[in-house]
Amino acid sequence: MQATRTAVLPGVEVAHASAGSGSPALLFVHGFACAKEDWQGQFDHLSASHRCVALDLPGHGESTRVQACSMPQLAQAVNAVRAEAAPGPVVLVGHSLGVRIIIDAYLAAPQGVAGIVLVDGRFYDGDPQEIAPRIAALVDGPGFDEFARSSFTSMFTERADPAIRDRVVARARRLDPVFGRSLLLESILWDSTRGRDALRRIEVPVLHLQSSDIDASRRMISLKHGMRTKFMDLVDELVPRATVRVVPDAGHFAMLDAPATVNAEIDDFLRTL
Repeated sequence: MQATRTAVLPGVEVAHASAGSGSPALLFVHGFACAKEDWQGQFDHLSASHRCVALDLPGHGESTRVQACSMPQLAQAVNAVRAEAAPGPVVLVGHSLGVRIIIDAYLAAPQGVAGIVLVDGRFYDGDPQEIAPRIAALVDGPGFDEFARSSFTSMFTERADPAIRDRVVARARRLDPVFGRSLLLESILWDSTRGRDALRRIEVPVLHLQSSDIDASRRMISLKHGMRTKFMDLVDELVPRATVRVVPDAGHFAMLDAPATVNAEIDDFLRTL
């Protein structure tokens, strides 16, 4: 992806790439320790009929390295790129951490957002005072490098392309550990402090694609049709205009493991707008 750069915060530039034309545009936001290249399969298909834009969040990919960045600042970065690269009607597409970020971006600037696509989100519920130390211990115990290696390896099924898996895992291990720890804690606490209220405030159509869940042993489960997750139930309950679908037999990176299925679901969603 050929990248251009946009200043989004003082001293911070975000790299983003675009392809195609057609309305509404699609703005893709990656997950924690990921990058815009994760959406290449969607670019290749959807840019034939729509303008597609993908960005590297601050601290990720080709964007400016930072030691800390709040969730509102990440949403601000998304909206800055949107204003420059996709100023007309837009559908916001987010994966994992990007799910939370595009919801915040929409709530901060809802005008012009035609729809939202959520790809394999999670929801960590409970007392923030209890959640934060537990998540910090998962990172601090083995150290960030081992945490990233183990966590991201577990996000893929045995059927995944080993080259894709190894590339994603290696990239996660390169994330600045101070920044990574800070962002991980803040993003998970978003659920218990803001998540439900944010979901209730979404007024545009939403497509929610879920491919995996985490069991009690913190192992990834690949979903099959008919299975449900807590986040799926919350979206069904709280978002008035939501369509919830399972992407079966895929890992956490549904857009990499099952690009044809994800593309077909987004195509169908776009036809309803």
